[in-house]
Amino acid sequence: MDKEFAMKLRASLEALDSRISGLEHLVNDVIIGGLKSAADEYDDDVKFSEFVDRNKEAYEPFVEPSTIIYGEDFDLPSDIYEKMKSAEGYGTEEFDEAGFVSNILKDIQDKIDALEALKDKVEDKAEEQPAKEEKSEDKEEMKEPEEPEIPSDEELSKDFDDFATRN
Repeated sequence: MDKEFAMKLRASLEALDSRISGLEHLVNDVIIGGLKSAADEYDDDVKFSEFVDRNKEAYEPFVEPSTIIYGEDFDLPSDIYEKMKSAEGYGTEEFDEAGFVSNILKDIQDKIDALEALKDKVEDKAEEQPAKEEKSEDKEEMKEPEEPEIPSDEELSKDFDDFATRN
C-alpha cells in the first residue's frame, strides 16, 4: 500500500502544483499585469494632458495646416508627444521639451512654406496661361488632321482585283 499511497500523493501534488502555477499566472500576469498596464496608461494620459497644457499655444497654429500635409485625421499633439516619448533622453532632467516641440513645429513650418511656394508657382503659371492662349489666337489655328475615309468592302475588293491584275 505504501507504493499506491505514494503514487496517489505524487498525483495530488502534481495537480496541486498545476493549480498553484495557474493561480500564480492569474495573479501575476492577469491581475497585477492588468493593474500595472492600467496604471501606466493612466500615467501616460496624465503626462499627455500636461504636455498639451504646456505646449498648446506653440502647436495650435499648426493643427489645421498639419492636417492638410499629413491627412484629415492627423492628430498633431499626439504625434509630437509620441515622437517625444521615443526621443533620446526623454524623461531625464536634461531633456528640452520646448526645444523638441519647437524643432518639430519648425519642420512643419518648412513644409508649409514649401507648399505655399509651390502654390504661388502654380498660380503664376495659371495667370500666364490665358496670356499664351490669347497670343495663339492671333496665329492660324492648327487643324487636326482629317481621318481618312474607310472604303467599303466593294471598293476594297475592286482595289484588290486591280492590284492583282497589275502584278
